[in-house]
Parts: sequence; structure tokens; C-alpha cells
Amino acid sequence: MGEFFVLMRENTDIIRGKINGYIQNRKAGKSKSNLGDLDLLSIFLTDPTTFPDEWIIDTLFGFVFALTRMPQFI
Repeated sequence: MGEFFVLMRENTDIIRGKINGYIQNRKAGKSKSNLGDLDLLSIFLTDPTTFPDEWIIDTLFGFVFALTRMPQFI
């Protein structure tokens, strides 16, 4: 595997870890939403059977990645 792919994997793992940490803090009540229960993560956390942590991480990661690409279209 090339150096680029190793670096990309390491960065992905770091971002996924940060997202997972935030999810765990929200579940434990250590972090609160500024929007009450109206944000997507609050909705996802209401049903862990339908929205398991790995699915939430993948979904939020997709949002984060999409937001990094949006400024070029504004």
C-alpha cells in the first residue's frame, strides 16, 4: 500500500474516533445539542437498533466530508 493510502487511512481513523467520542459523550449526557432534540444525531440516538453507532459514524463522516467540498460550489 502506498504512503498516500496509509496516511488517508490514519486520518480516517482519527476522524472516525473523534466522531465516535462525540457520540459517546452525547449518549452519556456529557455533551448537549444546541438545538434540543431537533438535530439528526439526537434523532439517531433515540433508536440504537435502527441506528447503531457504526452507522451513525459512517453517516456523520459523510456529512463532514461533504461539507469540506461545499465551499467550492458557493
